[in-house]
Amino acid sequence: MTWTPRSPRRTWQAVARLENLTILSLNPAELTNSASTGVCLDQVKTVFVMAGQAALDPRAAATVFPAMTSLHIYGVDAIDVNPLATHPTLIRITTPPTCRLLNADKLPATIKLN
Repeated sequence: MTWTPRSPRRTWQAVARLENLTILSLNPAELTNSASTGVCLDQVKTVFVMAGQAALDPRAAATVFPAMTSLHIYGVDAIDVNPLATHPTLIRITTPPTCRLLNADKLPATIKLN
């Protein structure tokens, strides 16, 4: 059974108040849910997304985690990394070796892959 909060915005606001939270692991649905609330988690630097073959929109990570320095994505066969090209603090994107990185040539040299 999955617990669904009555107020996702309030839940993500509570998470945003956790000052010592610098690493967060979530799935694509949780990422999309957090992005839809408009809440930013400025304190989170390292993000793990366990996709499990679910669709993943990296724009949500860029929106929710404005101070993210590393993004680790698992369970995807391919991902378009172009939406992450302008992220101001991102320096590393890690994926499984078999994952196809679409538009990787659009990333600045400051963002390292795998």
